[in-house]
Amino acid sequence: MSKWRFVISLFVLCVGCSVTFPHNLSLIKHKNLPKPLDANLCADHNAATSVTRIVIKNADSYRVEKFVFVFRNTKNRKNNKVEGEYWHLNGNRSHRRLVVLIPGTGDRVSTSGSPELLIKSGFNVLRFFAGIDIFDKSALIEKTILTEDDLRAFVRTGKNVIRLRACDLIFVINYFNSLHYDSVGISGVSLGGIHVPIIGALIPQAQSELIMISGGNIAGILYTSSEKKIIEIRNLVRDKFLGSEQRMWQILGEELWDIDPLRFAQSLNPSKMRIIANYWDNIIRYKFAKEMWHANGKPDFEVILFPPGHYGSALLLWIPMIRYELRCAIWPICFPIPWSIARVPEINKQFFKEKLPQ
Repeated sequence: MSKWRFVISLFVLCVGCSVTFPHNLSLIKHKNLPKPLDANLCADHNAATSVTRIVIKNADSYRVEKFVFVFRNTKNRKNNKVEGEYWHLNGNRSHRRLVVLIPGTGDRVSTSGSPELLIKSGFNVLRFFAGIDIFDKSALIEKTILTEDDLRAFVRTGKNVIRLRACDLIFVINYFNSLHYDSVGISGVSLGGIHVPIIGALIPQAQSELIMISGGNIAGILYTSSEKKIIEIRNLVRDKFLGSEQRMWQILGEELWDIDPLRFAQSLNPSKMRIIANYWDNIIRYKFAKEMWHANGKPDFEVILFPPGHYGSALLLWIPMIRYELRCAIWPICFPIPWSIARVPEINKQFFKEKLPQ
């Protein structure tokens, strides 16, 4: 181990830790949210029925296929296709569980290392490389002003990108579920975490969900995020919109609600979920993870204490984090007890071994 790797590891072990608040500590009944119009979300999603597949690894107990699914032609090639890997166990028909890994905008980074651990633990794995670009900045630059109708049209276009990607992912999951898995677990990071409740609510076999450094309330995330691309879009809209800023955010909230993960939250089982949030996240702020937690009926909630924030959380892919769980003798007399040291791949493995039925 190099000197710098040792220093970084020591730093993370000192400040990179988390505390889990188990779901059975909930004392407040969550507010009921309206159920989504599930049947209508992908009603116009007329996908081709073929996916290009090629075997890239053939081991004794499993094989890995690379797949590409393209059926859309827009100005943005990133939004046109879905690609990834399918890790499938050979021979043993008792392996009836599929774990779906959905990345953030970093594509491969946030799922690195997880398929290898999951396949060794008896899970089949569908790993997506599926970042998207939601809003087209050039469409704003072309405008001198934005009326309310202009703003709604712009937001609807971005909302449709999120919707279509969710429908693409659902299509591919169903395509690879030709073996009819008994249970499907879904893990998503950042933007992928926003898709998790949507997909979990729409796939009947989905039985457990892991949401990492993500949250609900898309309009709120856009309002507070320090992500450079979001700031640029936000400033352009502010400069060109003819109405007040309050009205601007009201319109965004109204338009984005159809695809907001909070809308789908009530369809998920909180006892089969875990939400992991970084308290220092300045891209998808902690409070929006808390909104998701409330909307989902207060599942297990793990809070990472890691000052480097949203993208710094990627360090936890390679360097282990000390994990504590809040244990209570008599509420509210509770103590954080260390229970594991893990990286993100181990977190995926531990979660699905516990929460995804055999």
